[in-house]
Amino acid sequence: MNLEEQARQRKERLARLRNAKSNAAASSDAPSDNAADKPALRFRNYDPISEDLTKHKEAPPPVGPTAKDLVETVEGQVEKFAHEALEAEKQRSKEVDLVALAPKKPNWDLKRDLEKKMEKLDRKTQSAIADLIRERLQKAGDVSEAAGAADAARAAALDEDAMDED
Repeated sequence: MNLEEQARQRKERLARLRNAKSNAAASSDAPSDNAADKPALRFRNYDPISEDLTKHKEAPPPVGPTAKDLVETVEGQVEKFAHEALEAEKQRSKEVDLVALAPKKPNWDLKRDLEKKMEKLDRKTQSAIADLIRERLQKAGDVSEAAGAADAARAAALDEDAMDED
């Protein structure tokens, strides 16, 4: 096919389309009694009682979710999420920590605070006992026995501490 022949075919096709379009416009200008051309009755706020009107009643268009429905859906999801969080917290609180449940003596906090002070006093007491023993032995004149006596005093004090803890 050459270019002249293609141009001729294109012109023929355009002419056919023009004629079909003009025929369609001419037929729509003519009045017709088709029921499809008449406007349909819509009863939005009125339910027709007569049978003549009920025949022309259209089915209502399908309605999607409204903004109110969407808000209620979001609120429901938030409530569900909050409920799940509360349930998880209740479950976690039901799990028992055995250390926290162990009964403690009523004076446990007093003993805890007193231990720090007693460590200082025990050191001072031991050194005071050792000094007293040294003085006694020096009065007696035997210094070598004083060193052994100080060690013995420390050992005795440790034994007393062990006995007090039991």
